[in-house]
Amino acid sequence: VSFAVCALLIGGIFYAVTNSGYLDFRSDLRRDFWGGKGIVAKKMRRKWKSAVNRMQNRASRAEWIAAMKDAESVAQEAFRIKGYSALNDDDRSRIAYEANEYTTLPELKEAQTAYQKAKNDGTPFTHEEAVVALRAYKKFIRETGILGAGYL
Repeated sequence: VSFAVCALLIGGIFYAVTNSGYLDFRSDLRRDFWGGKGIVAKKMRRKWKSAVNRMQNRASRAEWIAAMKDAESVAQEAFRIKGYSALNDDDRSRIAYEANEYTTLPELKEAQTAYQKAKNDGTPFTHEEAVVALRAYKKFIRETGILGAGYL
């Protein structure tokens, strides 16, 4: 009985430490293998990988839309990291475009337009359009470097 109680307590401690966020904070203070900044870069890499995996499903429009949503959230996180945190999504891209900070912003704007078109159920949207949009997101994310220098 005491062995079972001890195992439960150790399991509870392990669960509490892993879910408390302490380990996330510690890893956020270090640079990771790809040169990104800890948890934020890892989270965005996971989201980007999810977008790429979803885009490979050629049959489901819902998967393409989910992939573009993931790519859009990575792009918006890139804007936040680069200093556009107090603004909404449209203002971030507009101000960065006016400042000529990134060369891939026109393509990103087209990708965002394609994402808005994809979300509207009434308009036709093909897999090829989704792939073009995802490539534009990839160019922008690579230019910002938020995933780390060697990742994309």
